[in-house]
Amino acid sequence: MEEPFITRQLKNGNTQRVQINQTGKFVRRIFSRGSWEMNGRFYGGFWQQISKDLRKKIYINDNPTVEVDYKGLHAAILSARQGVFDSSDRYDLGRQILPDFDLKQQRGMVKLLVLTAINARSPKSVFSAFRHSQPKGSMEKKLKDNQLQQLLDTFINTHPYLEADMCSDKGIELMFTDSQITAHIINKFTELNKPILSVHDSYIVCTKDTELLRETMQQATLNIVGTDLSAEQQIPSYPQIEAMKYIDRDRYIDTFNTVLVNKFKSKQYQQRLSDFWNYHDSKTQQ
Repeated sequence: MEEPFITRQLKNGNTQRVQINQTGKFVRRIFSRGSWEMNGRFYGGFWQQISKDLRKKIYINDNPTVEVDYKGLHAAILSARQGVFDSSDRYDLGRQILPDFDLKQQRGMVKLLVLTAINARSPKSVFSAFRHSQPKGSMEKKLKDNQLQQLLDTFINTHPYLEADMCSDKGIELMFTDSQITAHIINKFTELNKPILSVHDSYIVCTKDTELLRETMQQATLNIVGTDLSAEQQIPSYPQIEAMKYIDRDRYIDTFNTVLVNKFKSKQYQQRLSDFWNYHDSKTQQ
């Protein structure tokens, strides 16, 4: 990165500069509605304000990282409460409902609709909030209530055990549950003196710590929810890459060069890193 900030495009057309510095590296829990059991998520880190594609370029202690997500966490928690344990992608309806959108676009819309519905009190407020969140001029912003209702109805027909949770205002309570899961994971990594960056239901760690993270995520949901909830990652872990060496050497070399080689470092990054370690060493020696 040439400069210590990222300029991102907002949905309203404006731009925002996200500073990458020492003040943006801390998170804090924020509770809501005057209750210690509502919300409680961790907010404040600069990495929470940038896209997933940019987060792939984060280095921790000069090492490449991987981000591991829980798969459809809120829907998975609600399903588990109903005694339904399904690791499939709940937001994938399996068929095209609206002809103007492909399956990938549709999945994104269904996910947003469902999460909005869990937070809302009425279908009308769900559809209004959905359109409000879409970029100006996009096809999604022009969708009518009956089209969005069709998507939501198809989701409910596919997962009838979740119907009572739609428009239930349970989202803020589910945020507390996922904040407990995150607290468990952060505490474990802190005990081991290992860095970790949280993005509500996903976590960024050094590639070498991926297996530890997945094990900790499993233990966290067992402790908090009572079951092991599925996790997924786009980038393979270091052990997974090493295992390729004996199966497909060409793929191993290609993956190694793609994931583990430090290819995103600019001269300015190297200089800032050097300045930081010089500062760190000077403070340590005092």
